Amino acid sequence: MDFKFVRAADFALRTEDPEIRRGRGGTLATALTRLPPSTAPFNRQWIEDRFRVWVHYGATKLGRGELFETIGFLVLLRGTVLGPLVALKAGADPHGVRHLENIAPEQARGLQTTLCGHDRREAGQALLAAVELYRRWSPGTWASHGSRCAPKNSASRSMAGVT
Repeated sequence: MDFKFVRAADFALRTEDPEIRRGRGGTLATALTRLPPSTAPFNRQWIEDRFRVWVHYGATKLGRGELFETIGFLVLLRGTVLGPLVALKAGADPHGVRHLENIAPEQARGLQTTLCGHDRREAGQALLAAVELYRRWSPGTWASHGSRCAPKNSASRSMAGVT
């Protein structure tokens, strides 16, 4: 069972119908009748347009020695980019990394390379691994940008001497 805390005004916006365990006055049940559950479509182009900027951001945090920020950024990449790409490929809903171990066990093992401890070298290797997985799992990316815009190149320049 998962718990999700939302304002009553936002309750109707959802990806699935929840089971209401406790409600007062039928407010939540009424909110569910306003809109059906819906999932925002995964927009690969939106991700592609931002990925290299995100990687540069993460590499900058790493270069400054902001390891907690870098570790948090890697969580964001897994949940926003890499997990959804894997889920799409497996025919599942592209939402974060939930259940990836069951949906796509091989790719889930690959995601382990994006994990790190509070160590600058490990974080640099994890960031480069995330870029490599993105390149592998997102077919056709970067062809129109050329190698000068490839995230791995940007990350490598930003992390010179770190990994």
